[in-house]
Amino acid sequence: MDEQKTLTLTEVAKLIGVTKKTLYNWILGGRFPVKPIEGSNPRRWNIEDVENWRFGGKGNDNAEN
Repeated sequence: MDEQKTLTLTEVAKLIGVTKKTLYNWILGGRFPVKPIEGSNPRRWNIEDVENWRFGGKGNDNAEN
């Protein structure tokens, strides 16, 4: 079974090189466009979506913008 790797807020912040507070503020301000996995509690993000944004993408691959 090929499960996708997910990240917590703390792990996302570390991966992109900001503090948790900064990431939280980015999320609230709409500056971090990657949506968490629907229904995840606590919130988790798909690592592929975060990496796509990190390297110049717009966020979630499946988002229609």
